[in-house]
Amino acid sequence: MKRVVFTLCALFSAYTFLFAYNPPAGGESANTFFSPDLLGGQASATGGPFGDGNPAELATNPALSAYEQRVIFDLSYAAVIGFNKKTIGDYGVRGHLANIDFLYPARWGVIAADVHFFTSSFEALPWGTAGSLRLSYSKDLTDKLALGIGLYGIVGSDWGVGADIGVLYRFGDLGFAKDSKVGASITGMGKPYNAGRGGIKGAGQTSGFPGNSFPGMVTPRIGFATTFISVKNFKLGMAFDLSFPTFQNLVFDTGLHMKFADMVTFKTGWNFNLVETLNHRQTYIPSFALACSIKIKSKNANEANAWEQSDITPQVAVKPFYNNIWAIGAGVNVKVGKTDTAAPVISINYPETQYISPNNDGVQDVLEIPLSITDERYVMSWECVFENEKGARVRTIANKEARPQLSGKSFWKLLTKAKSGVEVPETLRWDGMLDSGSVAPDGTYYFTLTASDDNNNTAKSERYAVVVDNTPPVITLTPPTGQNALIFSPDGDGNKDTFLIKQSGSVEDKWTATVIDADNRVVRTVDTVKAAPSDFVWDGKNDTGEFVPDGIYTYKIAATDRAGNSASQSVSNIIVDTIKPSVGISISTNAFSPNGDGVKDTITLSPAIPIQTGLQEWKIDIQNAKGTTVHTITDSRIEAITFDGKDKNGKVLPEGDYKAVLSARYVNGYAPTETSPVFALNVTAPKATVKASTAIFSPDGDGKLDTVTFTQQVSAGDSWTAEIYALDGAGNMTGKPVRSFAITKDNATNFAWNGRNNTGALLADGKYVYRLVGKNDAGNTGYSAPVPVELNTEKANIILSANMLAFSPNKDGVQDTIVFSPKLKSNTAAASYTFGIYDKTGAAVKTLSGNGMPPASISWDGVADAGDAKGRLCADGSYSAAIDVTLTNGQTAKSAIPEIILDTMYPEVEISAPYSAFSTDSAAKRPNLPITQKASAENLWTGSVTTSGNKEVRNFTWEGKAADFVWDGTDASGNKVPDGTYRYTIFAQDPAGNRTIKSLDNIVIDSRVPKAYITAELPAFSPNGDGVKDTQTLTIHTTLKDGLAAWSVVIKPADNSAAASIKTWSSEKGNVFASSIQWDGKSDAGRVASGTFVAELSLRYTKGDELVVSSAPFVSSTKAPELGVKMLPKYFSPDNDGNEDELFINLSAKSDTQLKQWSFEIREPEDTGNKLFWSTGGKNKITEQIIWDGRSLRGETVQSATDYPYTFTVTDEVGQTSVVKGYIPIDVLVIRDGDKLKIAVPSIIFRKNAADFEGLEQNVVDRNVKVLTRIAEILNKFPEYKVQVEGHANNTSGTEREEREDLIPLSGARADAVRRFLIEKGVARGRLSSVGIGGTKPIASLSDRDNWWKNRRVEFILIK
Repeated sequence: MKRVVFTLCALFSAYTFLFAYNPPAGGESANTFFSPDLLGGQASATGGPFGDGNPAELATNPALSAYEQRVIFDLSYAAVIGFNKKTIGDYGVRGHLANIDFLYPARWGVIAADVHFFTSSFEALPWGTAGSLRLSYSKDLTDKLALGIGLYGIVGSDWGVGADIGVLYRFGDLGFAKDSKVGASITGMGKPYNAGRGGIKGAGQTSGFPGNSFPGMVTPRIGFATTFISVKNFKLGMAFDLSFPTFQNLVFDTGLHMKFADMVTFKTGWNFNLVETLNHRQTYIPSFALACSIKIKSKNANEANAWEQSDITPQVAVKPFYNNIWAIGAGVNVKVGKTDTAAPVISINYPETQYISPNNDGVQDVLEIPLSITDERYVMSWECVFENEKGARVRTIANKEARPQLSGKSFWKLLTKAKSGVEVPETLRWDGMLDSGSVAPDGTYYFTLTASDDNNNTAKSERYAVVVDNTPPVITLTPPTGQNALIFSPDGDGNKDTFLIKQSGSVEDKWTATVIDADNRVVRTVDTVKAAPSDFVWDGKNDTGEFVPDGIYTYKIAATDRAGNSASQSVSNIIVDTIKPSVGISISTNAFSPNGDGVKDTITLSPAIPIQTGLQEWKIDIQNAKGTTVHTITDSRIEAITFDGKDKNGKVLPEGDYKAVLSARYVNGYAPTETSPVFALNVTAPKATVKASTAIFSPDGDGKLDTVTFTQQVSAGDSWTAEIYALDGAGNMTGKPVRSFAITKDNATNFAWNGRNNTGALLADGKYVYRLVGKNDAGNTGYSAPVPVELNTEKANIILSANMLAFSPNKDGVQDTIVFSPKLKSNTAAASYTFGIYDKTGAAVKTLSGNGMPPASISWDGVADAGDAKGRLCADGSYSAAIDVTLTNGQTAKSAIPEIILDTMYPEVEISAPYSAFSTDSAAKRPNLPITQKASAENLWTGSVTTSGNKEVRNFTWEGKAADFVWDGTDASGNKVPDGTYRYTIFAQDPAGNRTIKSLDNIVIDSRVPKAYITAELPAFSPNGDGVKDTQTLTIHTTLKDGLAAWSVVIKPADNSAAASIKTWSSEKGNVFASSIQWDGKSDAGRVASGTFVAELSLRYTKGDELVVSSAPFVSSTKAPELGVKMLPKYFSPDNDGNEDELFINLSAKSDTQLKQWSFEIREPEDTGNKLFWSTGGKNKITEQIIWDGRSLRGETVQSATDYPYTFTVTDEVGQTSVVKGYIPIDVLVIRDGDKLKIAVPSIIFRKNAADFEGLEQNVVDRNVKVLTRIAEILNKFPEYKVQVEGHANNTSGTEREEREDLIPLSGARADAVRRFLIEKGVARGRLSSVGIGGTKPIASLSDRDNWWKNRRVEFILIK
């Protein structure tokens, strides 16, 4: 590249000398024509000492406008007047100069446009007539260096086009010289304008293009300007320029500028032109200019309207030329808008004091301040200072240091980049760290922001407060202790109605206590505001005042203070197990008839309220079938109440079904109710009609009118009894009925009476009456109209009767024999008789005969004395009996009993039930007892339920066969019977006296509602044998332990109820049912199980109730947390250059259980003692990201190009710990040390007492090469800097001799070795030097042995 540039320059220089040099007089000063300001004070490549910002001066150096901040308009005119009357061609007004200039500053650069017109017909100034247009662009690369380029074109007597380039560098103060600067430019690169009228050397000496061009071709220029005096209201400065038109001339320009009161400017300039002097065309008279700056600001100036805040500068100037020719001009320069004197505007959205807790728990760890800093120009610096309560500065956060890197790539980036200030973050972040590297102690801190723009205008914000609070809330819980201490029953019985948790803690803004059910729903919330939490007493109610269902609950209290510190404690496995105060009501009957007949006129309501502690009131509502209350009964005493069927107005209620509802209310809000069985109010008597088939009959056995048949109709649903009474002479019923029997389905329609009484004996002749008597459940009695009949056997001579019509000769003592009674009614004596019993075929099975009167009674035991069955018991069946009598007068008489039943078969019945225990609770699985009955058909089967004391509570009847039925555990009135043991008995007796009784014993009614709970002691455990939470304790609580038929406890996956069980304990496996079970985490197969599980308790009772309950999910884990550490950026270099200054550490921990604590430690390099350098940590929760600025806990910054080991440790709640280790590689750091930049590297390791790497381990050599290669890359980013390599050592003795004889020579050799390596890596040799410093500049003192390693280092000092 150097050779190419040199070749181009040589060719360019040779080209310029190929043409004769003959510019027109004054032509080399053409740039001063473009403005009176330049006309009077001379143009300078620096823009003059005060940099007045005139767009016209860009023709001299296009870089001059790079720092201009306002829009500029410039208009001017100058007349060229000759005052030498002796030269006709140089006298009078023969020239004109007119100019319009415009300049506009943009963020990506400053652009300017100039339009010029000139004409001159002077013989001494043969310029011709032309107009020109110039466009310029300039850019400030840094606050000191600016570049510019211009393009122009001229058209007139000739034409020309060209380009200009320029550079401006601002040194600043150089001793007494203030605001010093140097400028350089090359103008006129292109085709110059040539008027063709000759030059300084005369018209005849021109040699053609471009010798007499205007101005000269290719003019290099260099200038220097400074301010010598700068006091209040006065400034004095000078500018000095040298230019070399076409490399064939030398021109010197100087200007003296004075400014008064920052308003009036006086300029004078002088020009020396070598060629003009040699050709006697030079004038030595200086030029002059005067300008006055007028600041315009309207009375009500609008800040947004730049025109109302401008500077207008009128100016006049004179400039002498050869032969007494003068240019006299005037113009005006307008700078639109005001000069930026306004400080940046700092906007902080900080409405109130913020609280932070920088403990890396992920909650309010940092203070984030929404920030905006705006400026009319550019914000060049900002700083946020934190002070403690004493006003001492403890932390400073500032903008990053801008370090322009002028490599090839960065140069073009700066050249094309839009101008901007320093980066202002949208959010200012303070992590609570002090400049010392430690975490800020708890307390109040104050911060202010300052900001400065590129004009050094500075703003400062107000003082804001922030509170650092790393102290979490304190809470201590003391739950009840002892057996079943976590069980309570808020049922109002006065026993464990509340649950007390004693608690104490710190005073906080708000403590929130919650009660959570098994489904993780909050049922109760209690807030404690601005106070310490007091003891918590839970009455079992939710937030709406209702009692919660029985179950397992968790109490939790938590608080988060303003700084985000949290604390919480909980008590789990609280069991609500209520046996709420029960009430009951029973009735004396299921129907009554308040009709005043004295039979069931009232019903007795018996309320039962066993628990009267806390009872506020009770009442009984009588409700009709629609549920409408028709009467309410209250009393101060709880005892049986007689209800007369009347409403509250004393009026008898309508017939219908009713019920009594008992309700009670306790002081705790519990309001139980119970409804009685339905009872009927019925005042309607049963009805029936009866008709007789004949008014007279004669049951004498002669087969004629032996019976009378009564045809009847009865009302359904009632109980009917038939009664037959004897009538007296007056026709009235007398005494008791001679015959009575129940109306059944067999005789409900008609009944044939044979004239016999209840014992089967024939009644005496006379008149009788038949009627039906009906009764219903309500006690109403109804009668049919009596039907009279006459029994007349007066024509019969003999009547045969029997004491029964059926018998059972089975020797059981009941109706084993039948007795026949023949009665002779004739007045004539009997001569003989014959008595016989006949089967259905008419064959005699028993005969008896004799002379005289027949016996008064004849007994038969069923044994035949005649026929085929003689001597044996006759077969069961139908028989008949008859007696024949012969009277002494020869007449015969006969009487017969047409049917006698011989029946030795007992009624048959089989009864069974599928179970013997049940519950009357409607929600029970067995709410009743179904009884199956297989029976023979009999007239009547009667079943009864009796208590263990043989008290009958319920009976049932069946005609024919006994049917299956279901007993619901109620008595005849519908009241539920008490829990206990009962017996069911069924019996039947046929007309022959055969009797059968069967029973079901030990029927148990148990209406207790079983409840059960199973809890897991630990939310997580780790069966890994480390002695920490190795087992899980399962606690079982059940309200009903007796009557248990089977049980099991099964461990199963929590997320899949259909999955196979893991571990089982059960009655089937022979395990003993215990109140607690210890699980070691192993499955039935003996393998350790991991995952989330529930314990499922199953209970099955003999009475049929089944329960299945589960614990809350818990975790069994033998797997330590899986840890992850990710870091960005790859090259971490905390050197405050705005590039990769912060390390983003992303931590992750995947665990089956909750985390207990974690830590992240960074230590010093292992070969330097491995001491703790920086650390953080926390409990429960890991912050998602840590932003580390590379400082230690003592405020030290990491060493350059050094690997720092880190350790990430996490322990879960079951004691399992995981550790991840790694290294944080630190990049090469370019740090500022005062006003210089340097690189300090302690990690380059040399061979002992040598300056090479020979004999070192290969990994050490590789690291050395890697570090030095990286340093070379960085140094090549700063090509404008020279680099001094300094070798440093550690003086272990503290003596000068060690320093002189050992350390300085060795450190010098090592520094030189590094220098040579860098040269090999592409760093220019001329930029590098080396020196040995030895131990003369230690970082660590002689007494600080732990940090001696930091003294052995190589530093690279960057020198401009």
